[in-house]
Amino acid sequence: MFSFGKASQRNIDTLHEDLQAVLQESIKTSKIDFCVYCGHRGEKEQNAAFNASKSQLRYPASLHNKVPSMAFDFAPYNNKNPHIRWDEVDQFKKVAKHILKTAKKLEIKLEYGGDWENFPDAPHIQKV
Repeated sequence: MFSFGKASQRNIDTLHEDLQAVLQESIKTSKIDFCVYCGHRGEKEQNAAFNASKSQLRYPASLHNKVPSMAFDFAPYNNKNPHIRWDEVDQFKKVAKHILKTAKKLEIKLEYGGDWENFPDAPHIQKV
């Protein structure tokens, strides 16, 4: 069984309570360890993500900008260096599938950015 580290927990604490519940349950039952590296984003962080082509939205249009945040970014985590392998999209999809399955059990509707056709965003999940 996995658990979140301090950095992940700080990010989770910025999320809507439904997202927090889904993540806390997901990490307990996941076969793949994962971290939450982004929850709420302020203006500076959101516009930096936009300028780096990691988001299609400027502040305050992203669900990351809400208080509490209605979106988070995650990554599969492993004990080898580097801890996150951004090119292993299949691992992102496996974790996302598990998170979405957990959300469904909790009757919470989520959307996975990796399913978007015009701007696939493998680390992104948001409440709908």
